[in-house]
Amino acid sequence: MNVSSIDIERYFRRLFVLPSVYRLVLLIMIPIATYFISCFMLSFYHTKYFIEGLILLIFTILSPYLIPLLWHDKKTYNPVRISMIAFLSATLFVITFLITMGKTRILGLSPSLYLQLLVVQLISGSSLVKNIILEGLSIIPSFWLTLHINAYNKLTYEFLLLLLTFSLPILAVNITLSYLRHYSSIIKMDLLALGRGFARMWLEGDSSHLEKELFKICETAEVQVHYIKFYNNGKLTGIIVVPEFHYGPFRNLGSSQFPAVLSYEIKEHFKCDGIALHGASSHERNLASSADVKKVLSSLFKALRRSNRILVRNEGIIDPVKIRGHDFEIIGIALGKIAILVVSALDKGIEDIPSEYWELAKKLGVHYGFEDVILVDAHNGLLSENIDFAELSDLISKSLRELSFKKREPVKFSMVTKRVPIKEELGIGRAGLSVIYLEGLRSKRKLVFVVVDGNNVVPEFRCRLKRFLMERFNVDLVELLTTDTHSVSGFLSSSRGYFAIGELPEHNILYEIAAQCLDQAIKSCSVSSFECNVITIKSVKIYGGLLSKMYAAVAYGYEALVKRGIPISLIFLTCIILLLSSTL
Repeated sequence: MNVSSIDIERYFRRLFVLPSVYRLVLLIMIPIATYFISCFMLSFYHTKYFIEGLILLIFTILSPYLIPLLWHDKKTYNPVRISMIAFLSATLFVITFLITMGKTRILGLSPSLYLQLLVVQLISGSSLVKNIILEGLSIIPSFWLTLHINAYNKLTYEFLLLLLTFSLPILAVNITLSYLRHYSSIIKMDLLALGRGFARMWLEGDSSHLEKELFKICETAEVQVHYIKFYNNGKLTGIIVVPEFHYGPFRNLGSSQFPAVLSYEIKEHFKCDGIALHGASSHERNLASSADVKKVLSSLFKALRRSNRILVRNEGIIDPVKIRGHDFEIIGIALGKIAILVVSALDKGIEDIPSEYWELAKKLGVHYGFEDVILVDAHNGLLSENIDFAELSDLISKSLRELSFKKREPVKFSMVTKRVPIKEELGIGRAGLSVIYLEGLRSKRKLVFVVVDGNNVVPEFRCRLKRFLMERFNVDLVELLTTDTHSVSGFLSSSRGYFAIGELPEHNILYEIAAQCLDQAIKSCSVSSFECNVITIKSVKIYGGLLSKMYAAVAYGYEALVKRGIPISLIFLTCIILLLSSTL
């Protein structure tokens, strides 16, 4: 099964996008109205079935509101979600009531109780004791009231119905879970544990449960992190970090928030601005957990605290190489013997540049006399499925070859970062906006890289921002990059799951923030020395080949639950209820 991250967005949108409480209350009135109308049409108004059914319907609607009390979790089971459960429970009861012509008595609660037990089992996990307590809060009062109001004579039979009402929902839940376990054996992943982790992630923003499961099954690998430290008269003035892993998958899961965390930690520990650029890597290179992020940062900071005077240089190539192909454009510069290639897509977008192109660039770099090559994915367009990566190899080779013939010169450098007062749900990560300003002392070439902590860019916005800064500050080249942070992804306010830079009117504030940063950078720039290095962190958990299996797991789990497990369990309940109602 070929499943993408877009499909996952769709699955979770179906499960978790809910109306407001006000609308849900109105929706609950629909099964209530249906019940009264049906009783009127079936002439049940003056029968015992009407009173009994009304009592059961009331408890069906009220019982879900006891869930947060039993599970001590008002955050997950908030009024909106509980009201949705109440609406579905009431609907199931009314359908059962109509199918059996009101003869089901207390057994008519079974489908509704099944739904409630299944929800808490999937999201929070449960136990037999808690299941029985939840059922009892609805069943016992209903049973007692209907027993006294209708004065049934066959008490033994009524108690048999009582026991069936307790046991059938639990049995039906186990049938549903058995389907999940069956599909778990097919995909060789624990769908229930992963699904519960995803639910916690989406409903509460708590990534710990999912990260714990992912840590068990993700691949162990080595990751490299490239960094450049800039100095002015011996004082550290900025740090650029380019890891060989991806900032995903979404929200605060895994390495999604790495750019923001890095920016904050560098400011805290080194008293200068720090920027994480998006190296050529895809979702297979996502770190599995926040523990892996901490491990990377710990190793990186140890390296940053060490002084490596041998690698300190003060010359670079600021007169850029620009190579354009059919789908890509590469801007190439160099700092010392380190080549930096910034790859943008022409009029399209890049999902992610596969990491093998970075490996190719490193090998070609050695051939052309560079000690290292940093391949930066600008990620500054909107997604396109028709982009051809084949030409990228040739463009990388041409860029490095031309760059190797360029003359080196002293480099003036400055870097300024500002936070952006826009929430992650609206497309801007907590690392904000940064400006990297480079100027050749002899060539007088002035280069500006604007880095926004976001994911993708509307092409028109990119063009306008570049033109705005070039005209206002008279610089030779401006390029807009994003970090491709997925901390802005996975929010249900957008049909895509995130907002690209420039997609919302609120993003227009970036023009002025970029101008402020660039103005400050130009005023503070000075001839700089720089230290380039790369470190390797061993035994880090990444998604690797597990990624496609996880996508498939979500799809299989969704189908197993929604298209098979739940319908079959409900059919099972309905058949038993119909069979018993025919004898009443």
